[in-house]
Formats: sequence, structure tokens, C-alpha cells
Amino acid sequence: MSLQYGPVDPKALFGDITKIFDIKIKEKGLKLIKDIDSTLPAYLMLDEVRIRQVLFNLVGNAVKFTREGYIELKVKGLFYPDRSKIDLIFSVKDTGIGITEGDKKVIFDAFGQSGMQSVKQYGGTGLGLAVTKKLTKLMGGQLSLESVVGKGSTFIVKINEVSVAAVESGIEEKNEILKRLSITDGLTGLYNYRYIVGVLSRLVEENKRYKKTLTIGMFDIDDFKKINDMYGHPFGDDVLVKVANLAEGYLRKTDLIGRYGGEEFLVLFAHTDLSGAIKSANRIIKCVSQLNWENKDIKINMSAGLCEKKDEDISELIKKADEMLYAAKKKGKNRVEPDL
Repeated sequence: MSLQYGPVDPKALFGDITKIFDIKIKEKGLKLIKDIDSTLPAYLMLDEVRIRQVLFNLVGNAVKFTREGYIELKVKGLFYPDRSKIDLIFSVKDTGIGITEGDKKVIFDAFGQSGMQSVKQYGGTGLGLAVTKKLTKLMGGQLSLESVVGKGSTFIVKINEVSVAAVESGIEEKNEILKRLSITDGLTGLYNYRYIVGVLSRLVEENKRYKKTLTIGMFDIDDFKKINDMYGHPFGDDVLVKVANLAEGYLRKTDLIGRYGGEEFLVLFAHTDLSGAIKSANRIIKCVSQLNWENKDIKINMSAGLCEKKDEDISELIKKADEMLYAAKKKGKNRVEPDL
């Protein structure tokens, strides 16, 4: 698991993540409070995909385990003396069920969660918190927890020594470059997580308001960790770039693809029903399997999970596509699994 840093607008980053859960929060009658430090720099050097994964897990759990009250996202930056770096601190607080002292000891342990009595009735926390702690540590940060049973929990993330991306005031060209970089994945050249999910949010709203058809697909390179372990990360990066370019080339102009995280890609089949998306996805899967890799005796495959939007909000739609992707992997990989 590696990091890919680029200039990220922190206010947009933290503001966007709450939009994913906005409908679910309103459905549960909860209040969403956002307290984002107005003095944060315009751009910070961050791995946007990893930060979003952490936020998605923390906010998602807060929504899941809170029946009434509120969820608060608080963000602040502590500047270093020369103002070239900050310690970035953000927290997700809820008024949910809380966590017992015993459960606090195992909540970040993927294998210890099965015995947690306080969250069993809600279906458990899954691997999200274990992954969140791992990602936070990878970014040079710490994840801590404060909780009182029956009153709620606060998860606090502190990432140390985050570099401020230099922007020379008044120079439009540099600002434009930074804006472009802020929506582009640095390795593949595809749209990054923030942008692709932002577009999905707009398409979901179009579907809801104007009944425009929408299908999404989660695509993932099969056994990518083995590829990295066997041939090294530089070759793994080449695989990501080549597969990304191929997939983008086989999509229609109205479709959109972005790097969702790691070796996973999110494809938006705008104004397309499930049957149409299945045809496009199968074409991509087939072409990836036929790629030749110079000086490497290897066949690389890809799997995909598809879901056509019906009554789901954006978080439920993404979750269903992810579940279909998991089903495709379980059924042998190198295949497309639709949510029929």
C-alpha cells in the first residue's frame, strides 16, 4: 500500500465527503454539523484517495450507529512557525450508542471485533476501522477514540507535518494548474476520487429529479497485490496506467471513469441502463485480459460489479456496486457481476 501525494483543496475535500451521506442523515432525522477551520491553506499536499477512505469509514460508522442527535465533522490546522507545514486534525463526533471500555481495546482489530457486544445489533463495524487505523498510520498520523456508552463517540485523526502547496497569489496560470491537478489522479491521469464522486452526486440528483437512467460500475484489477509482490511496484504502476488508459478508451464520451482508490476504478455509465452497462463492462474486462506485457509472462485480469440506480442514495449505490464486485471476485474473478 503506497501513498500518492498531490495538491488538495482541504475545504472542498471535507465539504464533499458529507454530501455522500447527506440523504441518509436527513432520512434518520439527524443534524449534521460542520466546523471547518477558515484559516486552512488553499491547498495541502495529501493523498486524497486515502484521506477520503478514512473519512468515508468514520462518517459512515457515525451515521450507522446514531439513532438521534447529531454528527459533527470538525477540522483544524496547526501551523508550524514558518507556515510551510501544518498538523492536520479532524474529528468525527456522534451522539450514538457509544463504545464500552472493553470494546475500545479491540475496535481497531479486524479479528477482535466479532466479540463486540455494543455494535452487534447494528451489524458490526466490519473492517472499516481496522483499515482506517492502518491508513492513518501510513500517512504519518494517529487515530484516537473518546467514547461514553449511551452518549456517543469521537474519532480523532491527527496527521503530522502536512506540507502546504505553494500558490503564488495573482498568477492565474499556476492557480489553473493546481485546480487541474486537484481533480486528476497523479499516476493514471484519470479523474481522482473527489471529482468522480462529485460528478456521481450530480448524476444521482438528476436521476432523482428527472428520472434519467444511471448505472455505476466498480472495477478492480484481480490479484494486484501479487503482481506488486512478484514484479515490483514500478511494474504495478505501469499496469495501473495501461489498464486505466484502455478502460477510458473503450467508454463512450458520455461515460466517465475515475480512480477510486488503489487498483479500483469507478465508472459512471450516464443515461445507461444495466444491460447497456453490462455490454460495456464485458468489453473492457475482455480487452484487459488480452493485453500483452513486455518481457513478462503474465496475464492480468479485471473484475467489475455493476448497479443501476433505483431508490438508493449515493452511499448505498456505491456500496451495492462494491458488493457486486466482491461477488465477482468470489465467483472466480475476470468477470462482471450485475445487481439484477
